[in-house]
Amino acid sequence: MKLSRRMLRLYVEAGRLFSLDVELTYRCPLRCRHCYQRGYHSLELSTEEWVEVMDDARAMGVVNFGFTGGEVLVRSDFSELLGAAAKRGFRVFINTTGSGANEDTIEAFAAARPAQVDVSFYAADATSHDALTGRPGSFDESLQFVRTLVGRGLFVRGAFTPLRGISDDPIGARDALIGLGVPRVVWNRFDHTICRDQESAQLLVPDPASLSAIVQEESTVGRFKVADAICGAGISSLLVRPDGMLVPCHAMAMVLGNVTQESLQSIWSNSPILAELRARSRSQLPHCTQCPDWEACGYCPAEAERITGDWRDPAPGFCHRLGQPKEVDK
Repeated sequence: MKLSRRMLRLYVEAGRLFSLDVELTYRCPLRCRHCYQRGYHSLELSTEEWVEVMDDARAMGVVNFGFTGGEVLVRSDFSELLGAAAKRGFRVFINTTGSGANEDTIEAFAAARPAQVDVSFYAADATSHDALTGRPGSFDESLQFVRTLVGRGLFVRGAFTPLRGISDDPIGARDALIGLGVPRVVWNRFDHTICRDQESAQLLVPDPASLSAIVQEESTVGRFKVADAICGAGISSLLVRPDGMLVPCHAMAMVLGNVTQESLQSIWSNSPILAELRARSRSQLPHCTQCPDWEACGYCPAEAERITGDWRDPAPGFCHRLGQPKEVDK
């Protein structure tokens, strides 16, 4: 087992926060048709306030610190924030499209040496990708960003979102991206339930054949699962929204508090919502308990609750064993 996984296990056993993600902004130069944040606006914490969040997280012994958005690069202070996170010793993770990157951006990434940079892709060709993002040249911009970071010795992945009618062959698209210089490709979750535009949301409804192919690919990876936990949200990880609101993850609506009004440690230790989340376990999922694909599954209780009304009842659209959830109990 990797050191990071052993550390995560120890943190969970000790009831400590292992990872903190921060959504710096909802702003983005792309206009992706399926984006669940499209049209959202929010107050944003200042540079100083984000640094205070980092200090609180560091005091708690948080290991992983993730930057996401929106597009993090639209923040004029992103290089400063990235440097501050690196200076505090976090393992830094970044989600970006690379849109708007310049030489100063590259130098900031190279100096901070983030543990992982995920760059978003929606197709393996410029025509399809740019039609989806609404920004001509966005595919080439993202691809060049990946190539540049790889050339500087950074660990970079393509984060690929399979979309109905656009990328119905995710395995082929992954192989094509690798052929273009993206060193490794992982799959983004496709949660159409939090996309406000129902027509665009249909892009995210998994194609059964594509979903099965992805699950079969990932079943060889062997993801780390924390004991009987069904996900890390509220157990090992939290997320801060641009305005300071603290939530278990981007998919869960319940607000735990605001980090500008109460310390991260206080919320982590005293929230009754977090206590309830930590009590959830796989043994409470009748359709999943004996499923042989559990290690590759990205089962999400928030998705299940929104679709079926019960976090314990996974929707068929999010299980590659479509239409037969009862059979996985046998």
